[in-house]
Parts: sequence; structure tokens; C-alpha cells
Amino acid sequence: THPPSRHLSQPASLAPSQPLSQPASAQLRFDPAVIARVEAGLAPHIGAVAKVVARRAAARARDEAELYMLVADEIEDAEAKKAFLRKAISIARKS
Repeated sequence: THPPSRHLSQPASLAPSQPLSQPASAQLRFDPAVIARVEAGLAPHIGAVAKVVARRAAARARDEAELYMLVADEIEDAEAKKAFLRKAISIARKS
């Protein structure tokens, strides 16, 4: 007899190990309005992917300041990155 065959298009080693939805911890750690502000501020610099970047960063960040620092890394232009962070610090202090 032959060993059971696997479909080559779906090797076991490449199976997704985590769901694609956002972890509950990111949703609890930050108010949705905070994440929305981050997305809105980031979008002019990186486009529609800002939503995904902001949510992934929210899952890793310990506080709002770190959240802004993480997403700012996606802005390639150094001057634009500085301006984004200055504005983010100002917004974070008001909230």
C-alpha cells in the first residue's frame, strides 16, 4: 500500500496558525475612536492600507504613544514622518 497523499497546494506547514481577525486585546486596549484617528492621520501618507497597519499596530502597542510610533515607521519620507509624530503627540495630549 501507499502512504496517504497530501494535496500539494496545501502543505501542512503553510496552514494559517492564527485567524486574520483582530485580537480582542487590541480592541480592548484602545478605544475605536483612537484607532480611527490613527488611521485617518496615516492614510494621507500610505493610502488605504493605513487601516490594516493601524489595527495591527494596535495589537502590539502598549499605549497610544507607542501606537503612533509603530505606525509612523510606515511613512517613508522623513519630514512627513516628523510632522505626523508632532501632530500625533499634540492629539494624544488633548485626549
